[in-house]
Amino acid sequence: MNKLKNKTFGVICILLSLFSLIIVFIFNYQIYQKEEKNIANTIVSITKINNSYFDRLPVFLDVNAYVIYFDRRNTVSKIVSYANDGLSNEQVAVLAVNYMNNYGKSKEIGNLFNNYLYYVNDNNSLIIFDNSDISNLLFRYLKFSILMFLLFEIINILISYKLTRWLVIPVEDSFNKQKQFIYDVSHELKTPIAVIMANADMVEKNPKDIKWISNIKSESDRMNKLVVGLLDLLSSDNINIKESFSKVNLSKCIEMCVLTFESLIYENNLKLEYDIDENIYFSCNSERIKQLFAILVDNAIKHAETKSVITIKLKNDKNGIMFSVKNKGEAIPLEEREKIFERLYRIDKSRNRNSNRYGLGLAIAKNIVNVHNGKISVSCHSGYTTFKVIFKNSSKI
Repeated sequence: MNKLKNKTFGVICILLSLFSLIIVFIFNYQIYQKEEKNIANTIVSITKINNSYFDRLPVFLDVNAYVIYFDRRNTVSKIVSYANDGLSNEQVAVLAVNYMNNYGKSKEIGNLFNNYLYYVNDNNSLIIFDNSDISNLLFRYLKFSILMFLLFEIINILISYKLTRWLVIPVEDSFNKQKQFIYDVSHELKTPIAVIMANADMVEKNPKDIKWISNIKSESDRMNKLVVGLLDLLSSDNINIKESFSKVNLSKCIEMCVLTFESLIYENNLKLEYDIDENIYFSCNSERIKQLFAILVDNAIKHAETKSVITIKLKNDKNGIMFSVKNKGEAIPLEEREKIFERLYRIDKSRNRNSNRYGLGLAIAKNIVNVHNGKISVSCHSGYTTFKVIFKNSSKI
């Protein structure tokens, strides 16, 4: 889990850092492009002026510029300055000669981060720009961008940490539940295995004493119920929707289930009431719906007070199909009502273990409801507990 957290944090942090870097790059690139365009416009302005007018027409530029003319021997013949306060003619001549000797054929403006920019005209002249102000401006923006990037990095780390926690929490919860599930199953199997082994030793020592065999059979039966319940839970999680669903008359299906439980309800000294709307059709896995009914009714029987009434309802309204099972008995604590649908969860673990109940029934019921795009809930009012299931896709004929 720690590896997952670290990888998630790293990926988020890298993505946010790249995003910040792209913003910084675009910001500086746009400023650079703007200044480069200004220099290009200045070059156009200078080159459009007729050579004969250089001495007579005033030209107003945003930068200090110098136009240097060369004769056929590539020596400086003339310098025209468009600078209010700048370099002397001797300094300009030195810069021009050095550039022409090294890069005379290049017409590139050059890097704006340099203090001087050069541009070679077709008329054997060279334009030199004093770029120190623009260079300083670009460096200031660059330093500002680096500081902002570092600030963004701090914010990115905080955001990455928060996002990692938010993203990993569901995975971590699922992982912890899986660990707890394995632990609970192991714990449930540990006791009957220990009893079986102990009784097997006693049978080995006293082959004629059959009570040890009875204990082995009893504990084996407990283990079998647990394994069958686990397999049932897994199979309810993997219902093939397309192959196993068909449109059935849910009203008749539930009526048949009621009849099968009627005798069991009376045997437990309970009364039965049911209210089932006719001809409710539902696209479902009928065997799983019967299993859902059996789980909820069996749960109601086991938790109902003696001589109380178990009420079963099946209704079709604007919200969909509503199926409920209500019994009178001890209320489920509010903080436990969501947990009872978890695998191997029991409110009274010691009592349920003695009655061979493992907390799998309601987990299976919830899986069945989920596969059928429904919702299951439990409520307790005035001493009555009601399990309610709502299926949305219904039709009435």
